[in-house]
Amino acid sequence: MFLDHRQEASVIAFQLLATLEEYERDLQSLSASSSDAALQAASARFDTMRSLAAGLPKLSVCWVEVLISRHELTARHWAAESGQQNGDVCALDEVQDRHAAAIAALRAQVRSVLVHHG
Repeated sequence: MFLDHRQEASVIAFQLLATLEEYERDLQSLSASSSDAALQAASARFDTMRSLAAGLPKLSVCWVEVLISRHELTARHWAAESGQQNGDVCALDEVQDRHAAAIAALRAQVRSVLVHHG
């Protein structure tokens, strides 16, 4: 049996929602301890999210926000870990909050896809 586009979009959306939850848990672990294992888990989960989001073009604007905020978060973590403090860089908490907001907006958009395709 082949899935039509609406069914396929729903499957991708459900998978993306589940992966978003796992990614957020990975981020919490990373905040608690900046271990390489936590970073690798979050990175792997993010790669999965990227491939899933590519299957839902309606998410492109929200996904770009997630990409930007993740880049900022990664850069801020790296700067903090390497001891490089830059006066014009936002505090880590602010960057984490922006990334969390971007993730929340993406989650809402994914749920919207489910409502319209489910």
